[in-house]
Amino acid sequence: DKIDAFGSVSVGCALGKYIVDEIITLTAAPATSYQVGSWSGTSDDTSTSTSNSLVMPGNAATVTVNYIPICYALTLTHSGEGSDPAASPTNSTGCAAGQYHYTENITLSALPSAGYQVESWSGTDDDTSTSTINSLVMPASAHSVNITYIATNDLFSAPVVILSLPYENIQSTTGYTTSADDPTLPCTGEQQDHSAWYAFTPTTSGTLVVD
Repeated sequence: DKIDAFGSVSVGCALGKYIVDEIITLTAAPATSYQVGSWSGTSDDTSTSTSNSLVMPGNAATVTVNYIPICYALTLTHSGEGSDPAASPTNSTGCAAGQYHYTENITLSALPSAGYQVESWSGTDDDTSTSTINSLVMPASAHSVNITYIATNDLFSAPVVILSLPYENIQSTTGYTTSADDPTLPCTGEQQDHSAWYAFTPTTSGTLVVD
């Protein structure tokens, strides 16, 4: 927002005026989420530090500091079967891929594998969502978003519905979980781990064989 000059008001000069060869310390004061992009009129115009200096020349001098928004990294991860969520845009203008300015609005899209769905999000604007679409307003710091995928019929409340018989399905339950809504087995009184759920409503009386 400004530049402060410290400890070098020359004796006999008004505020902001200096004698020739006076060494002036300059301190930049960028706003939150901004940094020094460049200086001009200083002893080191290549610096991007908030501190600089000037040896007063034999004429009026002007010092300018240019502030630019900071690019913060967004890390996207996942657990379960699927891919890291996709972010749109992929970066803020002027930032590298995966980096964003403070307050950038980012749309997040889940990419579950076939037979999997969103179980939970973390680090988003709505971590309670189980939708494949979520969003994030980038904070003024590096940030992480994680998505957890769960098999579509890993949940007792979301079984695969069998519409007709005969029905055949071969399914690996590796990675399947024990969910809070899984019923207990009458023979053990415990929930079954690595369980897959199916639902079938018969239309007539008869014998159902499960092999």
